[in-house]
Amino acid sequence: MAVKPQEKKQKISNQLDQLKAITTIVVDTGDVEAISKLKPQDATTNPSLIFKVATMPKYASLVEDAISYGSSYSSDSAGQSLNARVSIVMVCICYLF
Repeated sequence: MAVKPQEKKQKISNQLDQLKAITTIVVDTGDVEAISKLKPQDATTNPSLIFKVATMPKYASLVEDAISYGSSYSSDSAGQSLNARVSIVMVCICYLF
């Protein structure tokens, strides 16, 4: 006997509610909509998940903002300047997401 989609969704929802009662819910996904929908108490900051979200066209403006912000920094040595700017861009991207 096949489980109807609505019944499956309700079962998953009930299991999630049961888990919420006894533990901290943490998401481990690059699906921003799922994070918004599930409203977890915490989320991982796995670099591959940040990368997944950062490559989505709808978030391109955030990446561009981070690059613009990091590009505004400079230092005495060209190598240090590039390394410093890349680091600033990466921190900025993580912060924005």
